[in-house]
Amino acid sequence: MEGQDAEAGGGGALSSARDAFQPGQLSTPEDSNSPGVPAPMLSRRSDDSEGSRAVGTGWNVFGTPLDRRTTTNISSNTSFMAETTPLRSIGTHYLLPAEDSVYSYLLFMPPIEQRRTKRFFTSLILFAICLVVINFVMQTGLLLVVGNHIMYKHNHWMSSMVHIKRTAWYHLFPMPYNYPPPACRGEDETICSDKGDGISCAPASIHVLTDWNLLDSDGDGLWSREEARNKELREAVQCGYGVDLLGLYNRISKQINASDVMQGRRDTDLFSGNAINKAYYNWYLHKPLLCQYGDPDMCGALFHRGFFDEALRQQPFAASMDTESLLQFCTKTLQTECYDILPTSYKVWRSREKQQCGERIFGQSMYQVPDSVTDDDSSDIVGRSIPMLTVDFRVQKTYESTQGYPFRMFLVILLVTFLSVMFLEMKSILAVMKWTWLFPRDNDAGLDGNVVGKQAVQIVVNGDKDKGDSDSEEGKKSYNCEAVSKAIFATRMDHRIVVGVMTLCRLLLWVFLLWSGIMFLTGEPRYLTLIFDALSLVFIFEIDEVLYKTMIRYELKQDHLTCDDMRVRHFSGGFLSGRHTVLMDLAQFIGIIVFGIAIVYTYCTVEMNPLSDAISCLCSKDGPRCHDAQHFSKSWWDEYWSTTLPAANLIIDQLKQAF
Repeated sequence: MEGQDAEAGGGGALSSARDAFQPGQLSTPEDSNSPGVPAPMLSRRSDDSEGSRAVGTGWNVFGTPLDRRTTTNISSNTSFMAETTPLRSIGTHYLLPAEDSVYSYLLFMPPIEQRRTKRFFTSLILFAICLVVINFVMQTGLLLVVGNHIMYKHNHWMSSMVHIKRTAWYHLFPMPYNYPPPACRGEDETICSDKGDGISCAPASIHVLTDWNLLDSDGDGLWSREEARNKELREAVQCGYGVDLLGLYNRISKQINASDVMQGRRDTDLFSGNAINKAYYNWYLHKPLLCQYGDPDMCGALFHRGFFDEALRQQPFAASMDTESLLQFCTKTLQTECYDILPTSYKVWRSREKQQCGERIFGQSMYQVPDSVTDDDSSDIVGRSIPMLTVDFRVQKTYESTQGYPFRMFLVILLVTFLSVMFLEMKSILAVMKWTWLFPRDNDAGLDGNVVGKQAVQIVVNGDKDKGDSDSEEGKKSYNCEAVSKAIFATRMDHRIVVGVMTLCRLLLWVFLLWSGIMFLTGEPRYLTLIFDALSLVFIFEIDEVLYKTMIRYELKQDHLTCDDMRVRHFSGGFLSGRHTVLMDLAQFIGIIVFGIAIVYTYCTVEMNPLSDAISCLCSKDGPRCHDAQHFSKSWWDEYWSTTLPAANLIIDQLKQAF
């Protein structure tokens, strides 16, 4: 009777979720007269012949008799089928099952171990606590090491490229590349900077050289040494551009004086090094401007964009007589002369550009010679197509792919998968939190020498509780997990506190893992990299299960997993029960999808789009927001070759005659 009472008291509470479904109520096909299921639901009627399908009887398109819907059996059958749904078990309480996790092991086993041994602390309880502590150390350590590495790499990359004004909301706080740029250029300045309504990635010395009003501060048409030596102006240029104005003046003056074309065409100021007339400045400007394209292999792209069309038509200098000569001039300038024309900061910029743009991808385009009048000795023929080398850059191609829907859909799927796993973990954390607050308290703990009350933890073997007690001789001889029922109905306050602390640590780790995971998946936009990051997150996330499966013996795992589910009351008092839970689950899943889409949208608009624009502007000097591409466009070069350079030559000839 004692075993039966225990079984009725404990089993009735634990098996309420199972009472809604009784397999014995179902009828077999052979038992057509069973009251559980009407006969028509088990077999076809014997009179289901062609003649029975008369218009008066009526059959629908699926071959189901219409008159069956009006039988009295249909209501009882519908009622019975509704009783078999598992949704009926979701009511005012929920079940907390034993799971293959070190968290669940610490939740279930200490009360059972205390009931068996009548001791407050045992080696098994110590082992369970150690597993949880080790799990926290491993997960936190991996997240810190891997997270810091990835975050440093991402922040360093972004900070070296461009300053992004807006902060993504999922970052929670500004990243280093969101900080306002310093007043003066320093060691860690971005390679691209804001310029008007767009961005510019040209070397800083190019910015200085293209601003004649800055160089000719007094507006007399001369860039003099005295202006370059002006202390205030020199400090302002050094702060804003990181360029020594006097050193830049000396380089430009030296290069113009050393030019073979300028022999016999220099005025007194240029020859003495005291000043550079704007005519000499305009005559020489095309060379430093070509230097902003960096890679010598970019010359083919410049021809393809039409930058040299007007030069081939006008032939303003000897190297522009034909396409081959002009191509050699462009290649030589970018390959060697730029390092002599511009200060040493250009070499630093060039090295950074190579690093940021990555591997080069070569191709071929056909350049059509413009309709111009050429000399008889020229190799160019009007309308002839000449093969030109084109170059793209791996990093630029990668970031351009982020502008399409395939990448964004891929990222949404990864994020929804990750967020779904994190949501499942949060549900587990909340379930344990509610357990610590709402699960019954063991008020009989410590009575009669028992560490836990007899009604708090019950261990039943084959329906007889006495055989399962730790002091039973028969129970000591053999132990079969499957034949033992272990049920927990109440817990001690100290165990509740330990589990609460463990759950609080899980919650903090969950927040850190969620933030780190979103940062991982919104980092470098490479397909394989994102997949590997997702796999790394899964590995870190499942360390508690790995420890459980590898460090706990099979017998102990079976002992744990065969524990009966704990029955915990809902906060909602049963409001969100039955079929309401399906609607709630649907709303939660839709919320996860919307959350993932919001992250991807913010990631692309706030970070990817500005970064993609910056990379296109740096590597190929192209893009709608690239100031260098829009300002120094084909129209600018056409005007330079056809108007500015010939006018400069005329003024230089006049200055030569005066000299």
